[in-house]
Amino acid sequence: MRCPYCGFTNADRATYCVNCGNAFVTQNTAQRPAPSRTVTPVPSTAQRPAQRTKPAPPPANLPPLGAPRRGTTPHKPYVEAPPLPVEPTPLAAPGPFPPKTLEQLRALEKDALAYTVEDTSVAVGQKKIVRIIYEKGVAWQQMATLAKAFREQQDSKYNTIIIQGVLPGEAQIYAFTNGQLVFDKGTRLGSQLLNRYMLETGNGYASDAVRVVLTEESK
Repeated sequence: MRCPYCGFTNADRATYCVNCGNAFVTQNTAQRPAPSRTVTPVPSTAQRPAQRTKPAPPPANLPPLGAPRRGTTPHKPYVEAPPLPVEPTPLAAPGPFPPKTLEQLRALEKDALAYTVEDTSVAVGQKKIVRIIYEKGVAWQQMATLAKAFREQQDSKYNTIIIQGVLPGEAQIYAFTNGQLVFDKGTRLGSQLLNRYMLETGNGYASDAVRVVLTEESK
């Protein structure tokens, strides 16, 4: 078979040219009808019949409108909290504080708190111990009350006088919780004889405790 493209002579039953590579179209092949395809038309969206859907039934046992849901806390109306109590401002000391002289200490006595003598005892070494009860006050009020109690309870035959303040309702022995004054008569300091006053507030160990030591010449 002669190639219709390049003129090369091929075998009679050749289906393509060995020279140029083109395929031979035979008469049977050209006359073979092409297979037919059946196309089913698809209706458009506009042509599709509308499908009716039934609404879903409401859930059973629903609470009435506005009622709180199960397991939740109902809303409470806002109530304004009452204002916090305002603590009174501590009274200012009527004079210099802490006192640096006995005159300044005695000037505080006019505002001393009322006290009650709970117990009076005498210890070894001519020591007198007086325990007094009075309400809790600020530091200068404690010292003012202790100084007043010392002046009213002093006795010249004792070398040491201790005034211990105790809060109402307490019964601690040999301890003070509301301040203490220790008076020592005739304490020698070098060549001098001095009377020494040592005052402490509270129980003497608190971080805000105040301690004062004052002296005067012994007579």
